[in-house]
Amino acid sequence: MTDDHPRARPDTGGAVTGPHASAGGWTGRRTAAVVGALLVVLGSVLAAAGSLGLWVDATWRDDDGFLGTGAKSFGTSGYALVLGPVDMRWTDVGVPIGQEWLGVVELEVDRDVFVGIGAADDVADYLAGVDYDELRVDGTAIGRRHQDGGPAPSEPAARPIWVAYGTGTASWQAEEGRWVVAVLNPDGSRVVDTELSARASVPALRPASAALLVGGLLVLALGGAVLPLTAVRPPRRRVPVVGPVVPPEPVAPTSEGKAAPADSEGPDSADDDRSWRAGARDAVGCGGDAERTTVGDTPS
Repeated sequence: MTDDHPRARPDTGGAVTGPHASAGGWTGRRTAAVVGALLVVLGSVLAAAGSLGLWVDATWRDDDGFLGTGAKSFGTSGYALVLGPVDMRWTDVGVPIGQEWLGVVELEVDRDVFVGIGAADDVADYLAGVDYDELRVDGTAIGRRHQDGGPAPSEPAARPIWVAYGTGTASWQAEEGRWVVAVLNPDGSRVVDTELSARASVPALRPASAALLVGGLLVLALGGAVLPLTAVRPPRRRVPVVGPVVPPEPVAPTSEGKAAPADSEGPDSADDDRSWRAGARDAVGCGGDAERTTVGDTPS
């Protein structure tokens, strides 16, 4: 007899990957994929912004090296036209935004029109009680607010409130503050109608755009280096598999109290077999003699 149940033995040669064996690797690859995608998007945006800035710097400047707007017509039935205010603040590192970015600002109006740049509070005091219009930029729209009042003081150029002014043009080095642009007739008369254009040197556009382009390319390259790592499969952790434990088959005890295998023969099995074979031979021999005696005694 043989044991029909396989013996339990540990599997030391093979390995399987359980649910916990690849969880860490999958989480790591997913995180790397997200980080790589974000780096690629950020690098693309920075590089695109830098490229656009360099293109504007190379193609939009006029013969004097300024970036400007086209001339637009403005008018009011009052005595003055005010544009602004415009806030120019210092950055956290102490660099003036206006001076570094705008540089030199030039305003141009009709040759017989006065234009001046002044602090918002000073110009508001100068035009207190004057009939004028105020224009403010709200996103892409220009809002207009009308102030009722009387005439403006004559000869606005004589007022010490302007940081830059002129008839026809005004040039100003941008600096920190809250500023407005005022347009009046030189004699302070009613009805102001003119075309106005503005331009600035913007010296920081080229280096800032170049820095954005280089930084964007570096971030893009970093993202491109991270993404291929998500395709690399991490090494699997080998988990041994152990089969079910089968208890040994029970055996019957012998007469001496010792266990004997179930498939082994008893101590008297050989003697019983020899006795059976001897009895069989005796029976066959007796049968042959009786047959011969019967045949011999039959009368002829």
